[in-house]
Parts: sequence; structure tokens; C-alpha cells
Amino acid sequence: MEQRRHERFPAHLTIRLDSGEGIVQDVSAGGIYFVTDVQLEIGQELTFQLEFPHAPGGSIAATCTARIVRTEIRSTQYGIGASISAFEFRRLPRPA
Repeated sequence: MEQRRHERFPAHLTIRLDSGEGIVQDVSAGGIYFVTDVQLEIGQELTFQLEFPHAPGGSIAATCTARIVRTEIRSTQYGIGASISAFEFRRLPRPA
């Protein structure tokens, strides 16, 4: 049976990549799995942004750095597993 270091949490968030977008399926402290139209390669480094619009106290954005560890074809899209190496959170301004 597969053992993971961090618990995964189901998610449905937009992930913003330099070359497009995708939808997050699950996330943990150490990794993320998302589906996208963008073809990425195992070993590729990537920076992406996530937004948590319903966080207590207002929206939060995260900028993350990761390395692709798994790819799979899912119909007309790609399933991407990435190991997160760094992340930075910031509070977004409230709409006027």
C-alpha cells in the first residue's frame, strides 16, 4: 500500500500556470494534483498561483514552486502530479 508523508485534501480550485490554467483535484502540504490542457514534462520545474477566495478574513493567494513528478492523459487533458518545494501566501485586498 502506498504511504504518503502528507494528508491529501480534495479541492476544486483554479490553478494559474505561466502557460495556462487548470483545476486542482487535491492538495497536501507537499504536493498537488491538477488537470490542465497544458502538456508538462516529468522533472519540469513550475511556478503557479492558487487563490483561496473563501478563506477566513478574506481571500488569500499562494505562489508555489514545484517539480512535476507524474503525468497522465485524461481524455483531452493531462493529469499532473507535482511536488511542492516552496510557497508564499499573501492576503488579497478586499474589493471596494
